[in-house]
Amino acid sequence: MSKYITIKDERDNLDGLYDKIEKLEKMEIRIGIFAEDSSFLLMIARVHEFGTKIEVTPKMRAYLHAKGLHLRADTQYINIPERSFVRSTADEDKSLISDIGRDYLKDYLMDEISFKDFTSLLGEDLADIVKENMFDLNDPANHPFTIEQKGHDDPLVDKSNLLDGITYKVVI
Repeated sequence: MSKYITIKDERDNLDGLYDKIEKLEKMEIRIGIFAEDSSFLLMIARVHEFGTKIEVTPKMRAYLHAKGLHLRADTQYINIPERSFVRSTADEDKSLISDIGRDYLKDYLMDEISFKDFTSLLGEDLADIVKENMFDLNDPANHPFTIEQKGHDDPLVDKSNLLDGITYKVVI
């Protein structure tokens, strides 16, 4: 009985795989709010992400007084605390993000989805994770005056502008 050995040349498949990996190496998916979409919303996002200290001007003091917030005479600054929602998501949800990315990556490398579908699906899922964390964030709580003005104590959710502004961008 003779035995045969079959040699199959799969280099074309490997070249395609290398091309896909090279495309991935050049690609970034960025999650957040982008200046080209709304510079005002980007400023609000930065204030929440990093916190800020705002100098109280006479005009601001008068405005807040008229609204019912009576600052002490020695109050020179209003402090808005950091309420990170982008960085904290990246830090706290690494495992979930890796799992989602791994699943889509497998589908892409196995030709089950296109590169465009890979980036779209992954970008949408990552943006949704950030949005979920924005809803869950409640510490530090809003100032009682802010709660009264908003009617609720969701620090990062008011009229949903910030929440709706979270999106993704694929950079190649």
